[in-house]
Amino acid sequence: MTRHFFIIQFALIFFFFQNTVFSQNTTQIITDTLTQNDSVQNTITESAPHNAQAEVFQQPIEPLPIDPNARVNIAVMDFKSKNSAYASILADRFGAELMLAGKFNVMERNQMQMILQEQEFQQSDCVNQSCAVEIGQLIAVQKIFTGMIAKVGDMFTVNIKMLDVETGRIDKNESMDCDCPIEQVVTTTLRDLARRMAGLEQNENQGQGVFAARGDASLYIKTEPEGARIYIDGRFMQGRTPITLESLPPGECHVQVSKDDLQASGKVVLENNQVKRLSFKLEKPKTILRVMSEPSEAEVCLRRRPSRRLPDRITPAIFENLSNDSVCLSLFKLGFTDTLLCVPLLRNKVNEISINLGQGSPESIKLQKKMLRSRAQRPWGFHISYISLATLAAGGASAYLAYRDFQDALAASDYLVRSSIHSGQQYEAKKKENEDKTSSGNLKSAISAALLGVGGVGLCVGLVLYF
Repeated sequence: MTRHFFIIQFALIFFFFQNTVFSQNTTQIITDTLTQNDSVQNTITESAPHNAQAEVFQQPIEPLPIDPNARVNIAVMDFKSKNSAYASILADRFGAELMLAGKFNVMERNQMQMILQEQEFQQSDCVNQSCAVEIGQLIAVQKIFTGMIAKVGDMFTVNIKMLDVETGRIDKNESMDCDCPIEQVVTTTLRDLARRMAGLEQNENQGQGVFAARGDASLYIKTEPEGARIYIDGRFMQGRTPITLESLPPGECHVQVSKDDLQASGKVVLENNQVKRLSFKLEKPKTILRVMSEPSEAEVCLRRRPSRRLPDRITPAIFENLSNDSVCLSLFKLGFTDTLLCVPLLRNKVNEISINLGQGSPESIKLQKKMLRSRAQRPWGFHISYISLATLAAGGASAYLAYRDFQDALAASDYLVRSSIHSGQQYEAKKKENEDKTSSGNLKSAISAALLGVGGVGLCVGLVLYF
């Protein structure tokens, strides 16, 4: 017991001694460190003024730089228009132009509709600015675009607004007018508005008749009737005919003019420092169908099957002035399958169709050869019928002459009967006239009967061969 007590006492004394030494060492280290810091502080104080020292220790921390090339997340709502069919088409096209500008990430329409449906929100019910901002908050975008298109006379006016979803304010509001067809609004006006919204540089009247390469050529255009729109190489030009266009680039160009449902087109070679003149008479455009086949030189029949009749065209074939919205064609070539099809047509456009003819079966080839033999006989039938008709006409004329002779003979005979004189020169003359007319009438009657018989038989044969 006493031994254990001494061991415990010795352990406590040793532990106390170790703590005392460690505390002294730690105190010395801290004291040395503070002394060094005071020396550094004194050195800084002596080498710099007090204001500079404050700037060193009190300079604010700069925020991280923002990437100027970062794209903004946006969405485009349906445009407001009296023609509801234009609303979604114009919005989609404007969104595509914003993407091409390289400044925005555009939310797809399907994704936006899906989110709104989940929130039981109808885009069609949104009629004001606050509602558009609410939609932007629901779909989690930074900006949202609204648009309106209207037509005043022949001019379209388009207005686009860019709303900040966080603040609800209008960041940009751009409008543009276009005295042009709706197709030009889609291809040019929306592109120019998208570039404006993206803050890209844009020449004045870009897309409205200003060429990238300018020159000193001039073009005077006159139309009948006047007031037609002008397109040069597919680019809409401001102004109506008659008009002189200046500062055009030299070279060949395609000019198209249109007014309502009338149009005309042509080509002209422009030269610097010269004024070229063009005059057009506007007409309704034609609906054209071009038919090509493989192999070529196939017979094409319009609105009927191949028959003994000659074909309407041989491929490659062109049909003009078609009035229907569709047309049925049949194609025939010996050794290949007869093809019958109906083609829908785009009105006032050039329609093209190419057909591959399949190999024909032996039975169908036999029928084709029989039809070709019948077709070869058809011209003979036509000529025989024509000659037979001429023969019938000659027979008819001969019959008429025979009738006249019989009438004269009858008149002479009647004179002889009624006359009281039965001799003399006058009596003999009338008697001879009666005999001659009767003989001539009999001959002409025989000839007429022969001609009519031959003509009738020939006509029957000709018709059989022809049909």
